[in-house]
Amino acid sequence: MISLAQPHIKDDFTAMMHWKRLYEYEHEARLLLEAEKIVLDVMPEKCSCGSTLCLNGYEESSVMDYIQGRTVVKIFYRRKGKCAACGKRYVSPLGEAAPSAFYTNKLLAHAAVEHYILGHSMGEVSAKLNASESALFNAFHLYAEQLTPFIDELIVHYRQSQIKHADETGWKCDGVNGYAWLFTNSSVAVHCFAHTRSQSVVDKIFGDKKLPGVLCVDSYAGYNHVKCKVQYCYAHLKRTVDDLKKEFQYDAEVLGFVNVLSPLLGQAMGLRGKKLDTAGFLAEAHAIKERILQAVNAEANHPGIQKIQNIFRENELKLFHWAESPDVPADNNFAERDLRKTVIARKISYGSQSERGRKTRSVLMSILHTAQKNGRDPATAFEKILRELQSGNRSGLLNLLL
Repeated sequence: MISLAQPHIKDDFTAMMHWKRLYEYEHEARLLLEAEKIVLDVMPEKCSCGSTLCLNGYEESSVMDYIQGRTVVKIFYRRKGKCAACGKRYVSPLGEAAPSAFYTNKLLAHAAVEHYILGHSMGEVSAKLNASESALFNAFHLYAEQLTPFIDELIVHYRQSQIKHADETGWKCDGVNGYAWLFTNSSVAVHCFAHTRSQSVVDKIFGDKKLPGVLCVDSYAGYNHVKCKVQYCYAHLKRTVDDLKKEFQYDAEVLGFVNVLSPLLGQAMGLRGKKLDTAGFLAEAHAIKERILQAVNAEANHPGIQKIQNIFRENELKLFHWAESPDVPADNNFAERDLRKTVIARKISYGSQSERGRKTRSVLMSILHTAQKNGRDPATAFEKILRELQSGNRSGLLNLLL
C-alpha cells in the first residue's frame, strides 16, 4: 500500500494535488491487487511464412471489464513468441478487448448505452464505471469513424420501408446552433446531427429515386421534394386550429369553424386506436375525410380561417393518406416520441462539444437505437459489433441489429 506520510508542501493547492495523486495511485494499486488473473495460451503452430514459432514467455495486459453493474480489473498473461526464420512477433489474442485497449468491449458497450440511450452525461458515466472520460470518448470516436459507412446500410433499409417517419429539433455543436434529425420506422432509427435544417439533409437520406410507402412528417417544406407519398401530421394542424380559437375567442365565425374542424382532426388521429377491421376503418375514415373537406372548402370571411383552409386546399395530396390504409397514421407522434430522448440529452449536455462529437453521436445513436427497436439488448449488440470490427469482419453487421 502506498504510504500517506505528510508531504512537504508550499501551498494548499499543491497539497490538494499531492493527496489527489496519492489517492489515485492507491486506488489503482488496490484494483490491480484484486484483479482476476487469466492465462491465454492460444497461439498459431507456425508463422505465416511457414517457419516454427519459438515461445518466449508471457506478455501482461491489464484491462477493465464490466460485470453486473460494477467494474473489475482483469490481468491477462498472453503467450508470446517469435518466428525463428523471419522474426515476426506473435501474441495470444485478447478477445475481450482491442489490442492495447484498457477497457473491454463490454464496458465500452455499457458506457455507450448509458450516454447515448439513457442520456446520462459522460461525467456521470465515467464516475459510475470508474473509467476515464477522455478515454471513453476517444474509443467512441474511433469506432464511430469505422462504423460510418455502415450507416448507409441503415439508410437503404429505412428508404424501403412502407411507413417512414421524420422529425427534427434544435441541437448545438460547440455553441453554434444546429439540428438533430431523426429518420425512423418500426425497425430502424437514423440520427443525423447537422449544422442546418436545409433540404440538403433530407436529400442525403432519401436520395433522388422514387421510394415506396408513406413518409409521415410535420408540414416543414423541406420534405416536399421527397419522391414518395407524404402525410402531414394532424397534431401540428390541430394545434394551429386551436391556437386560432385562443387568439380570437370572441369571434363567432372563428369559434364555429374551430369547433367543427378540431374534433374532426382528433377523430382522424384516434381512428386507428379503435382497432376496426379494414372495411369498417375505410368507411369511417372516408366519412371523416368528407366532413373535413366540407369544413375547409366552405366560404369564410375571417383571414385566420382562410389561412388554415388554404393549407388543406393547397396540400390535399399530403393530408389524406391515413384514410386509405389503417397502417398510415394521421400524426407523427411516433417520431416525436423517439426524439424525446434527444431533447432530454440536449437539456443535460447543451449539445455536442465538438465536430467530432457531433458525428460520433450520429453514428452510435443510430446503431444503439436500431438495436433497441428490434428487441435486442443494445449493449450486447454493440459489444458484438465491436468484436466483429476488431476481427476485421465488416460484412453482416446489419444482421446483428435487425
